[in-house]
Amino acid sequence: MRQATRTGRRVWKPAAVLLAAGVLLTAGAAPAQAGVVDRVKGFFQLPQEVDRMRDSYQEVQGQVQRSMEELEAARQAADQMAASQRQLLEENERLQQKNRELASMVDELRTSEEARREKASRIRTIVLTVAGLAAGYFLLGRLARVALRSRH
Repeated sequence: MRQATRTGRRVWKPAAVLLAAGVLLTAGAAPAQAGVVDRVKGFFQLPQEVDRMRDSYQEVQGQVQRSMEELEAARQAADQMAASQRQLLEENERLQQKNRELASMVDELRTSEEARREKASRIRTIVLTVAGLAAGYFLLGRLARVALRSRH
């Protein structure tokens, strides 16, 4: 009987090894097969992803181009505004100089007008004084004649 058990052990050992190998192969085959299927699916989906990424890249590139155009337009507008501001500052300086000259002329005209008025007032005073003196002289002469005739 000992032989029978030894022979049984001999048969069962290789059978157990084959059974374990079969279980391992079948258990490992499903995930490997699923991974292969996923890889194949992923390989066939790559062109779609590439197209999507290319579209996204082109969209971003268009946005960058629009931003660059807007930036260039803003820069040109800023340059124009700076040139306009310089021109306005120069014109403002010229106008301020002209304003100072005109203010000086107005002051001169005021002083000359004031001097003219004072001179006219003096002349009027002199004329009125001379007229008053002349009238007084004639009036005194008449009064003196009337007084001398009435005494005589």
